[in-house]
Amino acid sequence: MLYKMSRTLNWRFRIFFTYPFNLADFLAPNVDDWRISPAEMAAALPAAIIHNTSRFSGDTVEAVAASLAASPAKGGYLFSSGNFAGDHSLFAELFRPSPALQKMLDEQSRQIGGEYVAVGFRFQRLLNDELGEACATAVLPAAEREKLIARCLDHLREIHAENPDRRVLLATDSENFRAAAQALDYVYAAPGAIAHMGMEAKGKSVWRKLFLDFFLIARAKKVYVVADGQMRESGFPATAAAIGQVPLAIKRY
Repeated sequence: MLYKMSRTLNWRFRIFFTYPFNLADFLAPNVDDWRISPAEMAAALPAAIIHNTSRFSGDTVEAVAASLAASPAKGGYLFSSGNFAGDHSLFAELFRPSPALQKMLDEQSRQIGGEYVAVGFRFQRLLNDELGEACATAVLPAAEREKLIARCLDHLREIHAENPDRRVLLATDSENFRAAAQALDYVYAAPGAIAHMGMEAKGKSVWRKLFLDFFLIARAKKVYVVADGQMRESGFPATAAAIGQVPLAIKRY
């Protein structure tokens, strides 16, 4: 994790994230203040080493840390699309929900009304949902869409049978499946339009829904990831489970 790497180097850790949303709108500093203003970043940038990497470059956290440590610069900026796995327990040192998001989380917890498990389904465009170019999978024929929905509803029933005294929090990228699943009285889905990180900016309320789902999943008693047929295993609920230190089960059909 980049934060862990900065602590190893004894460097301050700052995040400048303003697109497609401002991270500070949804997350607040917890133990370590990671915020940096545009003016502070502009002032520090000329004296810093810049390291560009991506998930395709083959860089490791160790290699990047060694490169930065060898530099005479007093700081570094890492521009990365990589996903450097690390100690998820450090997440709580950096982040807590913003006051506005915390208020929404408290309200959703009241709506759920007790213990729950979370179940993630990633359909992309299989069910003919419009999620943008980032989700460019083929749309199934209508008859196949109905069969997939029916099977996934059965998977929800199976999971509820394993957890009969708990509600089921649904986390999905499909409006069509959400509408079908909410016919089951034990299923709950947080309100709001569904978004994907690769979509065009759709306004603060859409991105807030992503963070709301993430923290609700992290508060579950158990997290399930379901993938049936051409569906992909969703990393979103799996990451939330790791952050919340919640048991995770992968169900592949």
